[in-house]
Amino acid sequence: DTWIEVDLGTISAGGAATLSFRVTIANPLPAGVTRVKNQGVVSGDDVPSLPTDDPDTPAPSDPTATPVTAAPILEASKQDVLLVDADGNGRPSAGDTLLYRVTLANVGNVADIGVTFHDVPDPNTSLVPGSVRVSQGTITQGNSPGDTAVAATIGTIPAGASATIEYRTTIHDP
Repeated sequence: DTWIEVDLGTISAGGAATLSFRVTIANPLPAGVTRVKNQGVVSGDDVPSLPTDDPDTPAPSDPTATPVTAAPILEASKQDVLLVDADGNGRPSAGDTLLYRVTLANVGNVADIGVTFHDVPDPNTSLVPGSVRVSQGTITQGNSPGDTAVAATIGTIPAGASATIEYRTTIHDP
């Protein structure tokens, strides 16, 4: 439904009636939205139509305005998986290769723009050249021989979306 209509019946002289309802604010919010407004109209058989009034302002018959916050909220998680078990012992150990998967999730209500990623793997590992992958954006460091860090320009992550970065490291032996 996009509107509410309620028959309150007869309200006695000096009486009052209260109507409350909930709305869900759009997610994601369109760009530039800083408040939501609502105004009702009350009518009766013996009175002219009357708009509701925001009691928090001095202006008569104005809509009720509620400030809303539009903001990106970026969450980052990192998983590791034993990808190559060189010695077959089922545990990460010297000579094994680990796969790291980083997920950047925008759980906010507007897009996060200009997102970048940078990571320096543990000094007891070596980054596997050419192993860096991104689900969006551009890899800026990590895929060349001798690289010791991973970097990427991810760009914009819309509200409710995520981006993934993956790369491999080999544990030093010894």
